[in-house]
Amino acid sequence: MPFSSYFDTRAEIEIPDQVQVIFGWVMPESGQYLVLEVEEGALFTPGTTALIKLSSFQQCTEFTGTYLGRDGIKIIFSVPTSLMRLPGSAAARLRNKVATGKLTRAGETKTVPILDISSNGMSIEVDAPIAAEEVLHVELTLFEETVPFNLQTAYCLPDPKKECVWRVGGIIVDMGRTDQVRWRRILSQA
Repeated sequence: MPFSSYFDTRAEIEIPDQVQVIFGWVMPESGQYLVLEVEEGALFTPGTTALIKLSSFQQCTEFTGTYLGRDGIKIIFSVPTSLMRLPGSAAARLRNKVATGKLTRAGETKTVPILDISSNGMSIEVDAPIAAEEVLHVELTLFEETVPFNLQTAYCLPDPKKECVWRVGGIIVDMGRTDQVRWRRILSQA
């Protein structure tokens, strides 16, 4: 399975002997190489070996990769060919589908873009940072199904392409039985 299946997955890149950890996102053009979007200031020397951690909700995998080059804010690593998929990650994901949800936080409800959906969580786009482990109420409507649930945030990172936009990922911590059936229907249509 190519890395493109992990589009929008959070990545941490750690170079030995450097104090700084660089955060990025897996890009859809990843294939046999791992393409990450990182902040402009991230500097690497070709041939540098880095420890790469991919995190999708509460699943994580670590491996070493060799830095090959960059194109603007996109950097490219070669990685072990044996690395096929994140352990325990949900197979069902919606990609390139327009999805929005209603996010209720501190009594205020806003419509937010849904970036990624899996069987146990999702990532959304918001206009203000949200603390990790905060519980949010979300209503997702897609494929003529509406599902309300609570989402516990796992991370909140600034979007490297957009000003005043953050990507928030989290896991579903509370969903009613009837809503679980609707949720599975949405995932089955992915």
